Amino acid sequence: FFFSSRRRHTRFKCDWSSDVCSSDLTQYGVFQHNVTLTNTTPGTGMPMRFGTTDIGGHGVSIVNDGSSNPTQVTVDTTGLYNFQFSAQLNKNAGGSSAIDVYIWAAINGTAVPETNTRVTIQGPSSYTVAAWNLMLNMTAGQYFQLMWGSADSHAEIAFISPAAIGPVIPAVILTVNRVA
Repeated sequence: FFFSSRRRHTRFKCDWSSDVCSSDLTQYGVFQHNVTLTNTTPGTGMPMRFGTTDIGGHGVSIVNDGSSNPTQVTVDTTGLYNFQFSAQLNKNAGGSSAIDVYIWAAINGTAVPETNTRVTIQGPSSYTVAAWNLMLNMTAGQYFQLMWGSADSHAEIAFISPAAIGPVIPAVILTVNRVA
């Protein structure tokens, strides 16, 4: 019995349908921020900060912006990247009315079209987690920023320490992987 396949065979763990081997996809990083981010400029976008590098030095790094804040997620290799995040949104005061928080992606300081999402927080101390993935093509040396904004000054991205149960809750967690 003879078996034939049209797929390319290799000596390492590779994607059978492409020339990209898993050993080539080594650009990644894990970052978080352990300070509450407040809405200092209602009605305008602000980049989220990533003050702690959990896993770095693998082709993805955090660089300070012009205001010396750690907001620019910089890649050293061209490719398709998966940006996965979670942000602990909250309304810290201001009555019982709902507020909207907007979150979107920017590359090199320019908003990426059709990445904006609105999250509604129902009332004070109504913690809401925004979490999703953004798949973006990046060129070596470009930087990604996760932007947020609200017209309400009571919007925040909350760091919670100590948490009632379990470890502290970071304000923002970001995981970045090059996938192609």
